[in-house]
Amino acid sequence: MEQTSRRPTVLGGVASLVLAALAMVCLAAGDLTWRFTNAESLSVLATIAGWALLAWAVIVAVATLGALVVKATVHRAGSTAEWAILAAGIGLTICTAWMYPLWGVGSA
Repeated sequence: MEQTSRRPTVLGGVASLVLAALAMVCLAAGDLTWRFTNAESLSVLATIAGWALLAWAVIVAVATLGALVVKATVHRAGSTAEWAILAAGIGLTICTAWMYPLWGVGSA
């Protein structure tokens, strides 16, 4: 029976991208709720959820990047799709952290 090779680095890149997108949605919802309603608790909850999701996006992206680097040095380089998906996840994570800083202008 032939085993198919699974690509955890692709799944890691996709997970990082999805987590960063969800974090951006939660942070945007928290920001909009804060600006246009009096529901402070909902705004705080959405902001905390957004930052938690962003933290997980960073953790998954770093783990996936480490796996891809090890894979490239030991076995063979990862496919272009693996690197592109991971780069998109890292880019969206950086963009989200830049748009919704934890402290300073734009923070809750």
